Amino acid sequence: MGRVLLAALPDSDLDDFIAAAKLQSFTPYTTIDKRELRLLIQKVRRSGFSLVDQELEIELRSIAVPVQTQADG
Repeated sequence: MGRVLLAALPDSDLDDFIAAAKLQSFTPYTTIDKRELRLLIQKVRRSGFSLVDQELEIELRSIAVPVQTQADG
């Protein structure tokens, strides 16, 4: 879910977030390189979903999509 939320940020806010982030490894698969993380977030923007495979916990995979609502009008 985090990458979907980050993908919705304007570039300047995303740059600020990544610059300040202290990335921590939870498994051998965790993305801790800031350039790689930015590329993954750009991929989320293009594809419209995020798939995280064993980055937080081994055998845990998650998928997230943004759900947007339209205001009545």
